[in-house]
Amino acid sequence: MVFVVDTSGSMDGDKISQAQVALRDMVDMFGEYDQFNIISFQTAVVPFEDWMVTIEFKDQAFQFISHLSGDGLSNLNGAMREALTVLKRSHQRNRFPLILLLTDGLPTIGETNFDVIRENIRNLNDFGASIFTLGFGKDCNFDLLRQIAAENHGFERRIYDALDMDEQIVNFFQEVSNPLLKDFQVQFSPELTSLSLSSFPAVVGGSEIIVVGQIPPGVTSDEISVRILADRNPGDYGDLQPYAFNHTFSLSEVREDSSFFSSSLLFTQIYIHKVLDELLIAPPSSSLAASLENTAVNLSISSSLVTPVTAIVISAFNRTLVSESLPLYIGGGTKDFFKEILASTFLPITIGVTCALLVIIILVGVGVSWWRRKHRNFKKMTDEEPEQSPSGSPSIPLKTRDL
Repeated sequence: MVFVVDTSGSMDGDKISQAQVALRDMVDMFGEYDQFNIISFQTAVVPFEDWMVTIEFKDQAFQFISHLSGDGLSNLNGAMREALTVLKRSHQRNRFPLILLLTDGLPTIGETNFDVIRENIRNLNDFGASIFTLGFGKDCNFDLLRQIAAENHGFERRIYDALDMDEQIVNFFQEVSNPLLKDFQVQFSPELTSLSLSSFPAVVGGSEIIVVGQIPPGVTSDEISVRILADRNPGDYGDLQPYAFNHTFSLSEVREDSSFFSSSLLFTQIYIHKVLDELLIAPPSSSLAASLENTAVNLSISSSLVTPVTAIVISAFNRTLVSESLPLYIGGGTKDFFKEILASTFLPITIGVTCALLVIIILVGVGVSWWRRKHRNFKKMTDEEPEQSPSGSPSIPLKTRDL
């Protein structure tokens, strides 16, 4: 595993301190056969070593970690190029190449175009390394981290600003640092349509994999066969061993199962997730992106699911599901949001009552304001002291006499 650590100026303070604690804990967890490296990046990219090292270099790694400090700009592109080059140089068939990227911000020096950075990483990662990304705090560009992870067999995680940031990092490391199977594939017979992701470069310990699909029309067989193929890690980093698992189940038994409906909903949820992952890395404003978004919206509406491309609206009369493009799910049919609202007899009544109340409030406000102004003028005039005439008798003020 290669740790790629952002040490730019924005990481200075608690972030870099807790990252150092987490790095020491993670290095201390490596076993005899593990290999690792650390690459820090700010304006310059600084690797711990130019090759992968073993736990024998633990003390030197601790010294390298202790000298990390937050300063300078963020050269993300250069750091990822260095990490992939070092990892590829030492890559062996019986090892699982992993990269863990920790950053809190945007690339600000070197190559800063997101699309170019992603393309560079994809081109260098031709040996199937899994890249996992950790974003510190709310200011990081989480979309970029999600795209990098999704395109390189990994996933992302946000690290929240708190006193236990180091624990959050270590927990994530434990989640991804125990690969058990390589080149994992799931095959169905007969082949299924609308298949979710069914092949994975690596499967780590503690992970869960769910693969779903639809039985194509015209299939008469009552049986579905599932075959799983992978290379298994023997535990001592010897030669990988082939692994195969086969299972056949009856469709009639599945349909009789009381959980069949929830399984259908599960298929929709997982398939929408796959479509959204593809949408994340699709070129913006392209026909592919539009097609994927429409697919996700239509599936979400037909299943009454709230997803990143839809929203739910609860009214007093019915339960409605509306997406950003405003298709609305009402009792089994899709209708235009504004047409549905304007067709309602409740809306004109509501608008009329609201307008009448506003007019009344305005008139009352004007009346109260006029009364207060007149009352204030009257009080001012009556409170004035009468002037004394030359004869000693009080004279009547002009304003009071006029009043």
